Amino acid sequence: MIRALTFVLCACLAGSAWAAELRWPLFAGKLAGELSPFGESGPRLGWQIEALPPEGGTRIFTWRITGNAVQASGILEATVESGAIAWRIDEAVVPVSAWISVAAERFGGALPGTEAAGLIRVTGEGALVDGRPGGTVHFRLEEGKVLHPVADWQLDGIVAEGTFDLAGVGDLTVSVRSLRYGALRMQEGQLGVELGSGMVAGITRLQMRGLGGEITLAPFTVRLAEPEAAVSIRLTGIALDQLVALLPPTLSEARGRLDGELSASWSAADGLRLGAGWFGLAQGGTASVRLSPLPGLITRQLGDNNPAYAPLQRVELGNTALNVSVLRAVFSPGGDADGRSATVRLQAEPDDPQLKAPLIIDINVAGPLDQLLKLGMDGRIGF
Repeated sequence: MIRALTFVLCACLAGSAWAAELRWPLFAGKLAGELSPFGESGPRLGWQIEALPPEGGTRIFTWRITGNAVQASGILEATVESGAIAWRIDEAVVPVSAWISVAAERFGGALPGTEAAGLIRVTGEGALVDGRPGGTVHFRLEEGKVLHPVADWQLDGIVAEGTFDLAGVGDLTVSVRSLRYGALRMQEGQLGVELGSGMVAGITRLQMRGLGGEITLAPFTVRLAEPEAAVSIRLTGIALDQLVALLPPTLSEARGRLDGELSASWSAADGLRLGAGWFGLAQGGTASVRLSPLPGLITRQLGDNNPAYAPLQRVELGNTALNVSVLRAVFSPGGDADGRSATVRLQAEPDDPQLKAPLIIDINVAGPLDQLLKLGMDGRIGF
């Protein structure tokens, strides 16, 4: 959008008689027209350039771009002797919704169905040298919103600010008030981006609060023309009660905090895929859990006359909580040496005065991990 403003501005100038006649010392007047710089499917923009009476060795041209997609104005200043042209954007207001279809087409169909809102305000200045525009632009987006109703994700309260040259190189900072992806909700997002040549973005910082803790992504790069990314995720202080709500209903209740690391990848073709990683109790922390009713999970190996049968049955039916001393889950999507895609070890002691003995539960999972850990996003989770 930002580069488009300068593109339209220079196209208006170069496509008119003004470019060839800047040395006319007395010419003054207006020239106007309409452009569709992104084809018939893109927004149509009206433009107007007015030449003011010459003053000394310079010519001043005011310009304006109008339309549903842009409202912008500024100045062109031409040096008569050299033909050099300086440009300035005094103010441009760009509604994001008018450009989302252009962005979807530009990025190879990665955004079809995406909706967006918000206003971007742009200022900038530079020069036209040998017919090529140069300079920098500064933009700020406030109260932006991006959502995809079908994919079921939404970002709200987006504030973004950045400065770029016209080759697209620069830096960007973004904050997001809230993010929702299916049942997963996060807030207070912070993003730092460095844009380089070739439409390659370096993500220098990506951090959000969610699930009662903090989620941080290690720096990574992504090609904007064909967006896909592989990331390493660090989780700190995640609340068990919030995490349990997103997982298959093995536990009916949980308290405590987890740390962990997880790899993940995303592409337009495959969506979000989870990779290898682990979760474990936060260092020095404790937890308590209560199982969903799972008759026979523990007692199937005990006789009815075993004195531990009754208290252990209360555990497997969810009537008695477990005080957890060890909880660790390891994920191996490609399978470990024994073909397991996930292993979970729970070491706990029932919160029951009739049974004072450690209880160890090992859970082994085989099969596609992404089907187990869809975080409740597509409703296909079962136990």
